Amino acid sequence: GILMGGLYTNIQQGAPGSDRKGGWNQRGIRRTVRFATGWIPGGRPDLEVCREGMELLKEAARKEGRSLKDEEFDLTQTSYGQFNIDGDRNKALSEAQRFYNTRVRKGFYQLQGNPSFESQKASGCYGPAEEVAEVINRWIGFKKVVPALKRIIIMFASLDPVQQLERFHNEVRPLLGL
Repeated sequence: GILMGGLYTNIQQGAPGSDRKGGWNQRGIRRTVRFATGWIPGGRPDLEVCREGMELLKEAARKEGRSLKDEEFDLTQTSYGQFNIDGDRNKALSEAQRFYNTRVRKGFYQLQGNPSFESQKASGCYGPAEEVAEVINRWIGFKKVVPALKRIIIMFASLDPVQQLERFHNEVRPLLGL
């Protein structure tokens, strides 16, 4: 249980490792269409989420008397998972696990939302450049359905991110359908 507002309560939300149901925040959507020229959706890269989100944003913009055009709007997709490029998948996973474990302080993981390493693995890619490129090319393909997609942010699970960035540039980038 947790002490909240002076009352002791048995609460499940917010427990480490618990998943929260996602959804659309209508107030956030209205703020976005009133003031912003871009959007960064949360969570894992998902084509349907991007498509649905852009439809909701365009509808909300119309209600606000604003026209939201794909070529003028900046959709940035972030990766919930992380990447580690190595021809040896086991080495890539091992380095990613070491990186994940650097976030332990006094027995607690210091991660926002406390995602497990297993969920990180399911959302990212750890291994050869060809496999990393396959995942990123799938995300790049979202642009065919959601033309507002302008950029994708990826994160490296590595204690040597500069080396990973160099590997990305030299090994993965040539395989991307840009």
